[in-house]
Amino acid sequence: MLRAISRLHQKIARQRKDWHYNEAHRLVRNCDVLAIEDLKIRNMKRRNKPKKVDGVFVANGQASKSGINKSWSDNGVANFVQILSQVAQKYGTRIIKVNPRGTSQYCSSCLNRVSKTLSERWHYCDVCTLSCDRDYNSAVLIKKLAVGSSQDKKLPSKRKFALVEKNPSHERDGSVN
Repeated sequence: MLRAISRLHQKIARQRKDWHYNEAHRLVRNCDVLAIEDLKIRNMKRRNKPKKVDGVFVANGQASKSGINKSWSDNGVANFVQILSQVAQKYGTRIIKVNPRGTSQYCSSCLNRVSKTLSERWHYCDVCTLSCDRDYNSAVLIKKLAVGSSQDKKLPSKRKFALVEKNPSHERDGSVN
């Protein structure tokens, strides 16, 4: 019984690793430059610190965070970033890591600060009236930050510059800013 479970876990791990390599190769083949958030995944998976109020321990959100931690570990996000870096280096594709601080709190069009809670999934800017999915807005902003941080180096012009995948349904004027 234990041997069968072990084989099943090994099979799942191999399938995940195979998917990571296939996806990394697909991204590297389609892009000359990749922009990703420089996430500190080890820190994101840490336990919440205990909260004490008047000498009594109170809820600190660890129960809900443990599910996210398991998901991050199960998906192998850190492994994918490492594999992507290896494949990109092999094929000469540049990876630009962008500081993730505030990428979901600013408008990608006018750079105005638009504060939102984690549960708000839609971005709307009162200044420029940009309205789009919060994750898409962050992706465009990460792309802008990456391009801005690499202005001293010549960026390729023949092939697409992509974050993960270019999604034309979100574009307003036919081009990503």
